[in-house]
Amino acid sequence: MNKDSKSELWHYTTEEGLFGILKSQQLWATDYRYLNDSTELQYGRKGLQVELFQYIYAFIEDESKKNHLLKDFVDKNGGIKIIATNEAKDTIDIIWGGAMEMEPSLTPCILSFCFSKENNDNEGLLSQWRGYGRDGGYALIFNFIKTLEFFDQEINAFKHSFGGHGDVCYDPHSLTNDTQLFKHRDQLIDFARKLFYSRVYKTPTPYPGAEIPKALVHCLSRFKHHGFREEGEYRCFMFAYADPKSAQKVYDKHDPNDQRPFKEIHFRIGSNGIDRKPYIKLFEGIGNLPIDRIVVGPHRDKEKRAEFVRIYLKNRGLNHIKVYSSDIPYLGAHV
Repeated sequence: MNKDSKSELWHYTTEEGLFGILKSQQLWATDYRYLNDSTELQYGRKGLQVELFQYIYAFIEDESKKNHLLKDFVDKNGGIKIIATNEAKDTIDIIWGGAMEMEPSLTPCILSFCFSKENNDNEGLLSQWRGYGRDGGYALIFNFIKTLEFFDQEINAFKHSFGGHGDVCYDPHSLTNDTQLFKHRDQLIDFARKLFYSRVYKTPTPYPGAEIPKALVHCLSRFKHHGFREEGEYRCFMFAYADPKSAQKVYDKHDPNDQRPFKEIHFRIGSNGIDRKPYIKLFEGIGNLPIDRIVVGPHRDKEKRAEFVRIYLKNRGLNHIKVYSSDIPYLGAHV
Protein backbone atom coordinates (compact mmCIF):
# COMPACT_ATOMS: atom_id res chain seq x y z
CA MET A 1 0.00 0.00 0.00
CA ASN A 2 1.55 3.26 -1.10
CA LYS A 3 1.32 6.13 1.33
CA ASP A 4 2.46 9.74 1.11
CA SER A 5 2.49 12.83 3.29
CA LYS A 6 -1.26 13.29 2.70
CA SER A 7 -2.12 9.84 4.03
CA GLU A 8 -4.17 9.49 7.18
CA LEU A 9 -4.52 7.04 10.02
CA TRP A 10 -7.88 6.80 11.76
CA HIS A 11 -8.07 5.90 15.44
CA TYR A 12 -11.59 5.13 16.66
CA THR A 13 -12.36 5.51 20.35
CA THR A 14 -14.99 6.30 22.95
CA GLU A 15 -15.75 9.70 24.45
CA GLU A 16 -13.61 8.85 27.47
CA GLY A 17 -10.80 7.74 25.18
CA LEU A 18 -10.99 10.89 23.08
CA PHE A 19 -10.62 13.33 25.96
CA GLY A 20 -8.02 11.13 27.63
CA ILE A 21 -5.87 11.26 24.47
CA LEU A 22 -6.34 15.01 24.02
CA LYS A 23 -5.45 15.72 27.64
CA SER A 24 -2.42 13.44 27.91
CA GLN A 25 -1.23 13.70 24.27
CA GLN A 26 -0.48 9.99 24.50
CA LEU A 27 -1.72 6.79 22.93
CA TRP A 28 -1.81 3.37 24.56
CA ALA A 29 -0.53 0.13 23.05
CA THR A 30 -2.31 -2.86 24.59
CA ASP A 31 -1.02 -6.37 25.27
CA TYR A 32 -2.14 -8.35 22.19
CA ARG A 33 -3.83 -10.98 24.37
CA TYR A 34 -6.43 -8.40 25.40
CA LEU A 35 -7.36 -7.05 21.96
CA ASN A 36 -10.74 -7.48 20.26
CA ASP A 37 -9.41 -10.30 18.06
CA SER A 38 -8.83 -13.28 20.37
CA THR A 39 -6.66 -15.03 17.76
CA GLU A 40 -3.96 -12.34 17.55
CA LEU A 41 -0.51 -13.83 16.86
CA GLN A 42 -1.96 -17.38 17.03
CA TYR A 43 -3.74 -16.75 13.74
CA GLY A 44 -0.47 -15.34 12.49
CA ARG A 45 1.24 -18.62 13.23
CA LYS A 46 -1.29 -20.50 11.12
CA GLY A 47 -1.08 -18.02 8.27
CA LEU A 48 2.69 -18.02 8.28
CA GLN A 49 2.74 -21.81 8.38
CA VAL A 50 0.69 -21.86 5.16
CA GLU A 51 3.09 -19.35 3.62
CA LEU A 52 6.17 -21.39 4.58
CA PHE A 53 4.59 -24.64 3.39
CA GLN A 54 4.40 -23.33 -0.18
CA TYR A 55 8.10 -22.49 -0.32
CA ILE A 56 9.28 -25.58 1.52
CA TYR A 57 7.21 -27.82 -0.74
CA ALA A 58 8.64 -26.22 -3.88
CA PHE A 59 12.17 -26.39 -2.49
CA ILE A 60 11.98 -30.09 -1.54
CA GLU A 61 10.32 -30.98 -4.85
CA ASP A 62 13.07 -29.27 -6.83
CA GLU A 63 15.99 -30.56 -4.76
CA SER A 64 14.76 -34.16 -4.60
CA LYS A 65 15.06 -34.34 -8.40
CA LYS A 66 18.79 -33.68 -8.13
CA ASN A 67 19.69 -35.29 -4.79
CA HIS A 68 19.20 -39.07 -4.43
CA LEU A 69 19.79 -39.04 -0.65
CA LEU A 70 17.15 -36.36 -0.23
CA LYS A 71 14.73 -38.27 -2.49
CA ASP A 72 15.18 -41.40 -0.38
CA PHE A 73 14.48 -39.36 2.76
CA VAL A 74 11.27 -38.02 1.22
CA ASP A 75 10.10 -41.47 0.09
CA LYS A 76 10.73 -42.99 3.54
CA ASN A 77 8.93 -40.21 5.42
CA GLY A 78 5.57 -40.01 3.70
CA GLY A 79 6.18 -37.80 0.68
CA ILE A 80 6.72 -34.12 0.01
CA LYS A 81 3.34 -32.86 1.25
CA ILE A 82 3.57 -34.49 4.66
CA ILE A 83 7.20 -33.46 5.12
CA ALA A 84 6.59 -29.86 4.01
CA THR A 85 3.62 -29.59 6.38
CA ASN A 86 5.65 -30.85 9.33
CA GLU A 87 8.68 -28.74 8.43
CA ALA A 88 6.62 -25.55 8.25
CA LYS A 89 5.10 -26.21 11.66
CA ASP A 90 8.38 -27.28 13.27
CA THR A 91 10.23 -24.27 11.88
CA ILE A 92 7.83 -21.85 13.58
CA ASP A 93 7.69 -23.90 16.80
CA ILE A 94 11.47 -24.03 17.13
CA ILE A 95 11.96 -20.33 16.42
CA TRP A 96 9.12 -19.31 18.73
CA GLY A 97 10.47 -21.56 21.47
CA GLY A 98 13.90 -20.00 21.05
CA ALA A 99 12.44 -16.51 21.31
CA MET A 100 10.50 -17.28 24.48
CA GLU A 101 13.46 -19.10 26.01
CA MET A 102 15.70 -16.10 25.45
CA GLU A 103 13.17 -13.53 26.64
CA PRO A 104 10.31 -15.18 28.58
CA SER A 105 8.99 -11.96 30.12
CA LEU A 106 8.05 -10.20 26.90
CA THR A 107 4.77 -8.26 26.72
CA PRO A 108 3.81 -7.75 23.05
CA CYS A 109 1.84 -4.48 22.85
CA ILE A 110 -0.04 -3.28 19.79
CA LEU A 111 -1.45 0.12 18.79
CA SER A 112 -3.97 -0.09 15.97
CA PHE A 113 -5.05 2.44 13.37
CA CYS A 114 -7.49 2.16 10.51
CA PHE A 115 -6.12 2.91 7.05
CA SER A 116 -9.03 2.20 4.74
CA LYS A 117 -10.30 3.92 1.62
CA GLU A 118 -13.77 3.09 2.91
CA ASN A 119 -13.42 5.78 5.59
CA ASN A 120 -14.77 8.24 2.98
CA ASP A 121 -13.35 11.56 4.16
CA ASN A 122 -15.39 12.46 7.26
CA GLU A 123 -17.87 9.60 7.36
CA GLY A 124 -15.79 6.79 8.77
CA LEU A 125 -16.59 3.08 8.83
CA LEU A 126 -19.96 2.00 10.19
CA SER A 127 -18.42 -1.20 11.56
CA GLN A 128 -15.97 0.87 13.57
CA TRP A 129 -18.64 3.22 14.92
CA ARG A 130 -20.56 0.16 16.05
CA GLY A 131 -17.57 -1.55 17.59
CA TYR A 132 -15.67 1.28 19.26
CA GLY A 133 -18.38 3.79 19.95
CA ARG A 134 -21.55 2.13 21.17
CA ASP A 135 -22.74 5.56 22.25
CA GLY A 136 -21.69 7.33 19.08
CA GLY A 137 -17.93 7.23 19.28
CA TYR A 138 -15.19 9.49 17.92
CA ALA A 139 -12.31 9.17 15.49
CA LEU A 140 -9.01 10.98 15.66
CA ILE A 141 -7.38 11.33 12.25
CA PHE A 142 -3.58 11.35 12.40
CA ASN A 143 -1.01 12.42 9.84
CA PHE A 144 0.59 9.18 8.69
CA ILE A 145 4.18 10.32 8.19
CA LYS A 146 4.38 12.37 11.39
CA THR A 147 2.84 9.58 13.47
CA LEU A 148 5.46 7.10 12.30
CA GLU A 149 8.17 9.66 13.07
CA PHE A 150 6.80 9.81 16.62
CA PHE A 151 6.84 6.02 16.88
CA ASP A 152 10.40 5.77 15.56
CA GLN A 153 11.44 8.23 18.27
CA GLU A 154 9.70 5.97 20.77
CA ILE A 155 11.53 2.88 19.54
CA ASN A 156 14.91 4.60 19.75
CA ALA A 157 14.33 6.13 23.19
CA PHE A 158 13.64 2.93 25.18
CA LYS A 159 15.02 -0.53 25.79
CA HIS A 160 12.71 -3.14 24.33
CA SER A 161 13.05 -6.48 22.61
CA PHE A 162 11.45 -5.52 19.33
CA GLY A 163 9.42 -2.77 17.71
CA GLY A 164 8.01 -2.04 14.29
CA HIS A 165 5.01 -0.98 12.25
CA GLY A 166 3.25 -1.86 9.02
CA ASP A 167 0.09 -2.90 7.21
CA VAL A 168 -1.81 -5.90 8.50
CA CYS A 169 -1.96 -8.91 6.16
CA TYR A 170 -5.38 -10.57 5.95
CA ASP A 171 -4.58 -13.24 3.37
CA PRO A 172 -3.07 -16.39 4.92
CA HIS A 173 -1.88 -17.61 1.52
CA SER A 174 0.44 -14.75 0.66
CA LEU A 175 2.16 -11.87 2.39
CA THR A 176 1.45 -8.29 1.43
CA ASN A 177 3.65 -6.65 -1.17
CA ASP A 178 5.88 -5.31 1.57
CA THR A 179 9.66 -5.28 1.22
CA GLN A 180 10.23 -5.58 4.96
CA LEU A 181 7.92 -8.56 5.29
CA PHE A 182 9.53 -10.28 2.32
CA LYS A 183 12.92 -9.83 3.97
CA HIS A 184 11.73 -11.44 7.20
CA ARG A 185 9.90 -14.20 5.35
CA ASP A 186 13.08 -15.06 3.42
CA GLN A 187 15.01 -15.31 6.70
CA LEU A 188 12.47 -17.85 7.94
CA ILE A 189 12.60 -19.80 4.68
CA ASP A 190 16.39 -19.94 4.87
CA PHE A 191 16.20 -21.28 8.43
CA ALA A 192 13.61 -23.86 7.32
CA ARG A 193 16.05 -25.10 4.67
CA LYS A 194 18.83 -25.49 7.24
CA LEU A 195 16.47 -27.31 9.60
CA PHE A 196 15.38 -29.68 6.84
CA TYR A 197 18.96 -30.46 5.78
CA SER A 198 19.92 -31.16 9.40
CA ARG A 199 17.27 -33.89 9.44
CA VAL A 200 18.23 -35.34 6.09
CA TYR A 201 21.93 -35.51 6.96
CA LYS A 202 21.38 -36.13 10.72
CA THR A 203 23.41 -33.11 11.83
CA PRO A 204 22.71 -30.96 14.94
CA THR A 205 19.55 -28.84 14.83
CA PRO A 206 20.49 -25.29 13.82
CA TYR A 207 20.10 -22.58 16.45
CA PRO A 208 17.89 -19.66 15.34
CA GLY A 209 20.08 -16.99 16.95
CA ALA A 210 18.65 -13.54 17.63
CA GLU A 211 17.61 -12.19 14.23
CA ILE A 212 15.46 -15.18 13.20
CA PRO A 213 13.08 -14.90 16.21
CA LYS A 214 12.74 -11.18 15.49
CA ALA A 215 11.82 -11.97 11.89
CA LEU A 216 9.19 -14.41 13.11
CA VAL A 217 7.73 -11.93 15.60
CA HIS A 218 7.53 -9.24 12.94
CA CYS A 219 5.59 -11.52 10.59
CA LEU A 220 3.26 -12.81 13.32
CA SER A 221 2.47 -9.26 14.41
CA ARG A 222 1.30 -8.41 10.90
CA PHE A 223 -1.21 -11.23 10.30
CA LYS A 224 -4.91 -10.98 11.20
CA HIS A 225 -8.10 -12.90 10.44
CA HIS A 226 -9.71 -11.98 7.11
CA GLY A 227 -12.96 -11.10 8.89
CA PHE A 228 -11.30 -7.82 9.94
CA ARG A 229 -10.23 -6.92 6.39
CA GLU A 230 -12.55 -3.89 6.12
CA GLU A 231 -10.52 -2.09 8.80
CA GLY A 232 -7.45 -1.87 6.58
CA GLU A 233 -5.47 -1.89 9.80
CA TYR A 234 -2.07 -0.30 10.18
CA ARG A 235 -0.37 -1.19 13.42
CA CYS A 236 2.56 -0.21 15.57
CA PHE A 237 3.94 -2.86 17.90
CA MET A 238 6.51 -2.94 20.67
CA PHE A 239 7.58 -5.96 22.70
CA ALA A 240 8.28 -4.52 26.15
CA TYR A 241 9.88 -6.25 29.13
CA ALA A 242 7.61 -7.26 32.01
CA ASP A 243 10.69 -7.95 34.13
CA PRO A 244 13.17 -5.07 33.57
CA LYS A 245 15.54 -6.30 36.30
CA SER A 246 16.16 -9.59 34.52
CA ALA A 247 16.37 -7.85 31.15
CA GLN A 248 18.91 -5.38 32.54
CA LYS A 249 21.28 -8.25 33.32
CA VAL A 250 21.27 -9.13 29.63
CA TYR A 251 21.94 -5.51 28.66
CA ASP A 252 24.74 -5.29 31.25
CA LYS A 253 26.37 -8.28 29.61
CA HIS A 254 25.97 -7.34 25.95
CA ASP A 255 25.60 -3.54 25.96
CA PRO A 256 26.57 -2.04 29.34
CA ASN A 257 26.72 1.49 27.92
CA ASP A 258 23.05 1.57 26.92
CA GLN A 259 21.51 4.12 29.29
CA ARG A 260 18.00 4.13 27.82
CA PRO A 261 15.16 3.39 30.26
CA PHE A 262 12.79 0.45 29.97
CA LYS A 263 9.23 1.01 28.88
CA GLU A 264 6.98 0.82 31.93
CA ILE A 265 4.02 -1.55 31.72
CA HIS A 266 0.77 -0.20 33.19
CA PHE A 267 -2.53 -1.90 33.93
CA ARG A 268 -6.13 -0.82 33.52
CA ILE A 269 -9.38 -2.48 34.50
CA GLY A 270 -11.20 -4.17 31.65
CA SER A 271 -14.83 -3.64 30.67
CA ASN A 272 -15.88 -6.57 32.88
CA GLY A 273 -14.50 -4.75 35.93
CA ILE A 274 -12.18 -7.66 36.74
CA ASP A 275 -9.42 -8.18 34.17
CA ARG A 276 -6.32 -6.03 34.44
CA LYS A 277 -5.18 -5.24 30.90
CA PRO A 278 -1.45 -4.55 30.45
CA TYR A 279 -0.51 -1.60 28.23
CA ILE A 280 2.30 0.86 27.59
CA LYS A 281 2.05 4.61 27.07
CA LEU A 282 3.38 5.93 23.79
CA PHE A 283 4.62 9.41 22.89
CA GLU A 284 5.01 10.69 26.46
CA GLY A 285 6.70 14.08 26.40
CA ILE A 286 7.36 14.13 22.65
CA GLY A 287 4.89 16.93 21.99
CA ASN A 288 1.38 17.40 20.68
CA LEU A 289 0.14 14.42 18.75
CA PRO A 290 -0.07 14.94 14.95
CA ILE A 291 -3.88 15.00 14.90
CA ASP A 292 -5.27 16.70 11.79
CA ARG A 293 -8.94 16.49 12.65
CA ILE A 294 -11.60 14.76 14.72
CA VAL A 295 -14.80 13.16 13.46
CA VAL A 296 -17.77 12.80 15.81
CA GLY A 297 -19.56 9.51 15.22
CA PRO A 298 -23.23 9.05 14.33
CA HIS A 299 -25.45 10.28 17.18
CA ARG A 300 -28.66 12.24 17.48
CA ASP A 301 -26.68 14.95 19.33
CA LYS A 302 -23.57 14.77 17.15
CA GLU A 303 -23.58 18.50 16.32
CA LYS A 304 -23.72 19.42 20.02
CA ARG A 305 -20.89 16.99 20.67
CA ALA A 306 -18.85 18.48 17.85
CA GLU A 307 -19.28 21.98 19.24
CA PHE A 308 -18.23 20.83 22.71
CA VAL A 309 -15.09 19.24 21.26
CA ARG A 310 -14.27 22.51 19.44
CA ILE A 311 -14.59 24.46 22.70
CA TYR A 312 -12.42 21.91 24.52
CA LEU A 313 -9.73 22.10 21.84
CA LYS A 314 -9.75 25.91 21.89
CA ASN A 315 -9.35 25.98 25.68
CA ARG A 316 -6.33 23.68 25.41
CA GLY A 317 -4.72 25.64 22.59
CA LEU A 318 -5.46 22.90 20.06
CA ASN A 319 -7.94 24.81 17.90
CA HIS A 320 -5.86 24.00 14.78
CA ILE A 321 -7.56 20.58 14.90
CA LYS A 322 -10.71 20.65 12.78
CA VAL A 323 -13.88 18.92 14.00
CA TYR A 324 -16.54 17.32 11.79
CA SER A 325 -19.61 15.11 12.24
CA SER A 326 -20.07 11.83 10.42
CA ASP A 327 -22.87 11.87 7.84
CA ILE A 328 -23.69 8.20 8.39
CA PRO A 329 -27.34 8.00 9.58
CA TYR A 330 -26.72 5.37 12.26
CA LEU A 331 -27.99 6.01 15.78
CA GLY A 332 -26.90 2.81 17.49
CA ALA A 333 -27.65 1.74 21.04
CA HIS A 334 -28.17 5.25 22.39
CA VAL A 335 -31.52 5.79 20.65
